[in-house]
Amino acid sequence: MLCRVGSPGEAAAAKPKAKSMRKETKAGILFPVGKINKRMQNSKWTDRVGGTAPIWVAAVFDYIAREIMQQAS
Repeated sequence: MLCRVGSPGEAAAAKPKAKSMRKETKAGILFPVGKINKRMQNSKWTDRVGGTAPIWVAAVFDYIAREIMQQAS
């Protein structure tokens, strides 16, 4: 037996759409995740790129840059 929760228009009016957030802002890093993702997808090394791979690479770049800046000061 199917149970009807509400009308189709009710669900759309119930919640306002949340504001989108950039991946680097969500991860707390400074390097652009989108550009790294594009470079990884256009590279000749592989045909597929995982969803978290560019975030991980950007985080590693961010860590290395912070370590260099810390050693320089």
